[in-house]
Amino acid sequence: MNATDETSWLKVSPDLAHVMTTALDISRASGGAFDATVAPVVDMWGFGPGEAVVRSPSDKRIAAALARIGHHQLDVKDAPAAIRKVRRDVHIDLSGVGKGYAVDRIADYLKRAGVADFLVDIGGDMRAHRSSTDKATWRIGIEKPHIGPRTLHRVVNLGSGAIATSGDYRNFYETGGSVYSHIIDPRSGAPVSHNLASVTVVAATAEQADGWSTALMVMGPDAGLELANSKGLSAFFITRTGNGLVDRPSREFGRFLAS
Repeated sequence: MNATDETSWLKVSPDLAHVMTTALDISRASGGAFDATVAPVVDMWGFGPGEAVVRSPSDKRIAAALARIGHHQLDVKDAPAAIRKVRRDVHIDLSGVGKGYAVDRIADYLKRAGVADFLVDIGGDMRAHRSSTDKATWRIGIEKPHIGPRTLHRVVNLGSGAIATSGDYRNFYETGGSVYSHIIDPRSGAPVSHNLASVTVVAATAEQADGWSTALMVMGPDAGLELANSKGLSAFFITRTGNGLVDRPSREFGRFLAS
């Protein structure tokens, strides 16, 4: 898709059409906080495959990149599987759901192969399965969102389901006296600047957990928690305050927290 400037329907694999549909659904549901067309802005801020950034981009460059961004810039259908770009220069970045989908595919393979109990983990996106509700749950650690050695913050009890975390404390850089996170808000074209440190989401699939953790992380502590509660999402927010870290679980998340 990114290698062509065609705006006609392009035949794609059913897998790609599925992932794109999920990305567009989360984009719409989050008011654009998650967006698969965010690639131009991600690249411009130095978090893509290009060269490192030595200074923040100008407002003019940001405005030009934003013109290429938005879920309305893409159409997708599944019969036959195809994707169409509205603008020729739209670039797609599915990293916010692609890793989770890969986890789900591996989990589906293990279930078909008859594996009774398993935990699949790719870079922190996890999918767990247990063959019986009588068996002990998987105990998954939520990392303390700080720079330095990895330490445990909270423990989640997970039976059959998926979990993913999005945070601003591992992938960032400093330039001109300012710190820029890799969490980019597609609506503003800039890295997020709120005090939300990380969001962990438990969902039925790793694809959903992956995408929603990113969307809620972009939205911030208040708007993100409000949306999570309104949609019945199981989400755990860790916010930085002057007195340290504050935990803010959604109403649905409390049942997963270990005592």
